[in-house]
Amino acid sequence: MDTDFDALADAARSAVNKTGEHTLWKAAMALPDWFFIADRAGDDAEPLVAAVDGVPHLLAFTDEDRAEAFSKSRAAKKGGAATPVLNMGVADAAAYCKDLMQTKVDGVLFNSGKYSFQATLSRIVDMHARYSR
Repeated sequence: MDTDFDALADAARSAVNKTGEHTLWKAAMALPDWFFIADRAGDDAEPLVAAVDGVPHLLAFTDEDRAEAFSKSRAAKKGGAATPVLNMGVADAAAYCKDLMQTKVDGVLFNSGKYSFQATLSRIVDMHARYSR
């Protein structure tokens, strides 16, 4: 069964307690993979980092279709070809976030758009340790 991340993100925003937020992050950590937009085509491509409210964030997606749609939309706006979609197992993605803590990247934005959700890199690493047991 596919998880409805739009509904989970909406519930996490409107919940008066932390239950909705915990449910959202547990579901994100339970995914087999996270998806990323490549910053460029080619073997040396890295996951895209973009400014979110002026702060650098890694852009991640909970499914490949969302990532592909974002890449196509980004390409249409920039006037070029869509860049590939990359995927990482969640454990590898959390380790990548830990490595990024040594850079100027502040956090991860999931599912850019109306139902986006985000966390700092350190929080991603902590939640992975907590929810992926």
